[in-house]
Amino acid sequence: MLVHWLWFSLLPGLNGRQKLELLRRCSDPEDLYHEQRRPGLPEDIRHILQNQDLTPAKRIMKQCAEKGISILAFSDSNYPDRLRRIDDPPLVLYCKGTVPALDLRPVIGVVGTRSASPYGLRSAGKLSAQIAACGGIVVSGGAFGIDSMALRGALECGGTTIAFMAGGLDKLYPAANNALFAQIMEKGCLLSEYPPGTAAYRGNFLRRNRLISGISNGLLVVEAPRVSGALNTARWANEQGRDVFVVPGNIDVESCEGSNALIGDIARAVSDGWSVLREYAYDYPETVKQVNIQWEMQQPPSVPEEKADKKIVDKKPDCPYSVKETPAPTLNPEEQAVFSLLTPEPVPVDSLLDQLDMAPAQVLNIITRLSLKGVVQNHPGKYVSAKHGG
Repeated sequence: MLVHWLWFSLLPGLNGRQKLELLRRCSDPEDLYHEQRRPGLPEDIRHILQNQDLTPAKRIMKQCAEKGISILAFSDSNYPDRLRRIDDPPLVLYCKGTVPALDLRPVIGVVGTRSASPYGLRSAGKLSAQIAACGGIVVSGGAFGIDSMALRGALECGGTTIAFMAGGLDKLYPAANNALFAQIMEKGCLLSEYPPGTAAYRGNFLRRNRLISGISNGLLVVEAPRVSGALNTARWANEQGRDVFVVPGNIDVESCEGSNALIGDIARAVSDGWSVLREYAYDYPETVKQVNIQWEMQQPPSVPEEKADKKIVDKKPDCPYSVKETPAPTLNPEEQAVFSLLTPEPVPVDSLLDQLDMAPAQVLNIITRLSLKGVVQNHPGKYVSAKHGG
């Protein structure tokens, strides 16, 4: 039953891989739930499974019913099959919209920096529009910059899109993209591994990236600095055996350094959408066709100041898709690595320590420096956030 899948997905004490291993031994969580149906389990696992409180699972089911969110269990027929085969798949996916027929068309993840230049934005929109016109499904996150422009480009060509969220589907982030999210749900869907009420903390974004690459046949990276979530996604794609493509960028531009470095290493350079889609024409002969289209970037919608998510992009003076200047040019690489993990919502310092390959004392020292520079705000209980208006 669905309630048992939710119970198992929420069960503390086991990581995702351990839960997947249990499912290989006993394919239905309902069987694991009943004592008499789990012979031969190690005593420590048996002890963890004695936590049989279904109240949180039932509460989530009620919330989803009220908010129009559907729940896809790992065993459901419309659970994306490619996701089932990654090392750490979500046992449950939350969905708004309709999951497209992912076996009939190639799925291409498109990722890149929030701090996108006009060139990066045009490239993301143009290539995504061409991918959609040639028969592909575009998947991305919902962030400003490359993510949003990729999704817009595909939608403007009548394409199907999927956006993976880094929090619950009842509070979409960034809220200023709600109109875009509504368009996505008309022909595609929003997906998340997080139940309603979950905030979109930075650590969630990093975990979410494995799903963007995991659901895709190939990943297209458009403009990414050396420290970025896009490169994190590219690493996931490489580990998952997915094809990686890169739009070459200006070698003198910092926001292109990371994506350019992928070329010849794990990725191939491309300059149009068909260069990506033709790799899958043999596997999808009925749906993948070469189509030549022209696409021009329209002025992206402005973000109302009172609704803007403040830490979004590094705004260049000529970039029409930014809502805030960030202090990135004044930060050294270590400071930028820490600052990139922060959002306007306070996050525990401990969560930063878990995500950074640095000594705790070093991270605390960097936070202090960022605070002195006026870009980080400290909060009670060892929480920090990106400072509004910094």
